[in-house]
Amino acid sequence: MNRIVFVLHGRDLIPAFELEEGVFVLPSGKRKRGLSVFALSSVKGKFEPSNFKNLLKEAEKRVEDLAKEVDEELLWESIARPLTIEELAQIYFGESVKDERLAVLYRVLSSSIYFKRKGNVFVPRPQEEVQKLKEMERAERTKKERVEKFLKFVKEGGEAGEEEEEMFSLLRDYVIYEGQIPERALAEEVIKALGLRSPKGILSFLVRMGKWEEGREPLFEKLNLDRPFSRELILLERERRPEELGRIEDPIPALAIDEEETKEVDDAISLKGEGESFVVGIHVCDLASFIPADSELDREAQRRAQTIYLPERRYFMLPEELVEEKYTLSPQRPSRALSLYLKLTSELKIEKWWFSRTLLRIRRTSYQEAEEILLRDFPVLVEFFKKRQEARRRRGAILVNLPELEIKVMDGERVEIYKKDTGDLSHSLVQEAMILYNEKAAEFLAKTHTPAVYRTQPFDPGEVPQVEPSDPLYFLKIIPYLKASQLTTHPQPHLSLGVNYYTQATSPLRRYGDLVIQRQITHALGLSRVKYSPGELMATFEALEEKSHQIKELVRQRRLYWIMKYLSQRRGKLLLGYYSRFVGGRHMAFFPDLLLELPVSLPWNRPQRPGREFVFRVEKADPVRKTALLVLAT
Repeated sequence: MNRIVFVLHGRDLIPAFELEEGVFVLPSGKRKRGLSVFALSSVKGKFEPSNFKNLLKEAEKRVEDLAKEVDEELLWESIARPLTIEELAQIYFGESVKDERLAVLYRVLSSSIYFKRKGNVFVPRPQEEVQKLKEMERAERTKKERVEKFLKFVKEGGEAGEEEEEMFSLLRDYVIYEGQIPERALAEEVIKALGLRSPKGILSFLVRMGKWEEGREPLFEKLNLDRPFSRELILLERERRPEELGRIEDPIPALAIDEEETKEVDDAISLKGEGESFVVGIHVCDLASFIPADSELDREAQRRAQTIYLPERRYFMLPEELVEEKYTLSPQRPSRALSLYLKLTSELKIEKWWFSRTLLRIRRTSYQEAEEILLRDFPVLVEFFKKRQEARRRRGAILVNLPELEIKVMDGERVEIYKKDTGDLSHSLVQEAMILYNEKAAEFLAKTHTPAVYRTQPFDPGEVPQVEPSDPLYFLKIIPYLKASQLTTHPQPHLSLGVNYYTQATSPLRRYGDLVIQRQITHALGLSRVKYSPGELMATFEALEEKSHQIKELVRQRRLYWIMKYLSQRRGKLLLGYYSRFVGGRHMAFFPDLLLELPVSLPWNRPQRPGREFVFRVEKADPVRKTALLVLAT
């Protein structure tokens, strides 16, 4: 038989050589039985292993060329009911055909916007559906043209016009909003055409094209961090007078312990009394008395959610000048606070406690200077908070003192890194004071049946591993067990802190959620009519939590960027590391001077002993991609 025909292979119509009846050679060279001839080809030739593929390509091209001449719209306008391909060919060509014209028509109509295939028949689409498909086809054609034009611009260069700038903007939005944009399909077409495979790759492309600032995180844009506070708003709030209902003046100076450069001083402590009668005061800036709920500044603070601390700069939740002039606890003027007072027995146990609006005199000191002051002037406070910490430990609290990594950026470029100890007396005392304030705030709201958002953390103390602080991998081993708390409107224990109730109300200058809880306390004291319902609270806090996750990721990315910048400035330098694990075919090591686990290059293809000490040399580091090459020093 030895002829070229068209056969249906699955749903595809393909050319093939029919060697004998029922035996076909496909374009792949495979022989196939059981197929039936759909149409004959006008291309003639005998099957030869060296040339059969060329003949089949010729037959295929003949069909493709003829397909361009088919007027499917004319045929569609002539048809009102479903017909077979043979019936359609009879109408279109005016005669019964079995040659390649049948194959041509089948190919065209199978992908037509005018017909849809159902089994062996073709059904004409309704006019509305055809119109919609035409619009989609035009849009797809326009998209293809835009992509091709943009690729040509990228290849040839020149000055970007309006269309090119729109494409760059599209790519920026794609990265910023993680693909969740209206023109996602177009963006992904461009990304695919450019051969880009990841958000990092897209950013690198935009940096090369001068359309993205090197090192700038997409979350900067998503969070809209550069949006300034309006001058009108600042002037309005500068003139606003605070609420003073129920405020008492406390003549005892309160000690505010914080970093020297801190501007948002939220808290302070005080002690009055002699002999066996003492009253401890824990004071938190009374921001609720300054900012009315749902005011313009309140809505702006809610949008920002919290102050963001990055190595290169800070983004304040509230206007910086208002914080310094009015809100912060300051030695320069009487300061307004929402204070927790605790009357102690001679055994330093809490006899009673209460909250009050206060007017304070503030004495400011740093963590470094505070230890001497506390031991000299406040030994009762030191002893009291040590007892509180021990009581929490007995109730199952996880007490760990992990160092913090300080990253200082000088002149916007040079980086210094050092570790800060947070386990000293000053840090421990302030931490205990804040935990106690938050515990009593939660207990007060629960007892007064005031709606609140509590933070709970159920856990099994047996899960926490017994790790010695001297273990070089202590940081890595303990961090996974310091899990984030859960939100609830029902008071429940926070077991890892060892308390029965817990909320957060000690940083209203830095966290919007703390301001909301402060308003609830003020309402429960009968000093304000503002009161949030449980539904309002959960809606607010869930939105704040989502924003908080984004901010944490931004902080993580920025810290990693500056650590890589630091390493790039120390090429050839040595770095002490401890082997941690072998994962995904890569060796990992923990670097105590960076408080960071990084992939490393080692000459072995098998895991090493965890905790084994190595010295690595910094070969290179890329801050944008946040990668480093650290090799074993020899």
